[in-house]
Amino acid sequence: MNILINGCSFTGGSEVVHDEFTSMITNNGQKTWASHFEEQHTVNNIAIGGNSNDKIFRTSVEELDKNFYDLVIIQWTAIHRKERYSDRIKNWVNFCQDGENLYGYHTDNYEHMNRDNPKMKSILKSYEKISEGLNYDVLYAKTLQYYRTDYFKNVLSLQNLLETKNIDYIFTSMSFENHLPNMKNNYTFDLEIALTDFEKSLFNQMDLTKWTKTPMTHMMNQNVVSQIDSHPNEKGHKLIYRSEEHASELQSR
Repeated sequence: MNILINGCSFTGGSEVVHDEFTSMITNNGQKTWASHFEEQHTVNNIAIGGNSNDKIFRTSVEELDKNFYDLVIIQWTAIHRKERYSDRIKNWVNFCQDGENLYGYHTDNYEHMNRDNPKMKSILKSYEKISEGLNYDVLYAKTLQYYRTDYFKNVLSLQNLLETKNIDYIFTSMSFENHLPNMKNNYTFDLEIALTDFEKSLFNQMDLTKWTKTPMTHMMNQNVVSQIDSHPNEKGHKLIYRSEEHASELQSR
């Protein structure tokens, strides 16, 4: 079975590595839950650490346009991460909270973020301006509802595409904060999350039967790398795999 897998660091590993010869993002060598599927299936894991839902959606759509898959597993991520197109490099730039600043960034091509290249100085400055704008949005300009509806649109658009192509799929998420079944079952949903009819209409179109019951932070059962690194450790990834494998078996029935 051909399986397409996409997500963020919980699926692709926490390291973002660029090939020293091509400068393009390459396999970081980290084994995650997705690696276990390779024992019995052909797997294309295109997840990258720091990915936004925008990028997960875009790269999934692009890959599905190129190749056929029997099953697609998508791990959605934090809703405040964003992707923006840069006219300067004619490509996409992904923005993710990096711990030091509210938003850091990465590009698929390292040359597009190479600080040692003097020609990149003004382009890097443009990324920083975008980052400042995204910071302002989070702090002042945009509400939780804005980020929720953007997230819902990505999920619903990919759901509709997969159903149109008649491809089996499983959706899951990094944490309870962006796990749609949890939102649906949370008694505070209507009061604190879906304040508008538009949000409720989008949410009601989601097929929650395609979602895992719990997010990955629950599947891994507190098996983390360390107290300061909340990514799943080896045992955590095995537990996530078992949950995803069970979900895939249910989908194939």
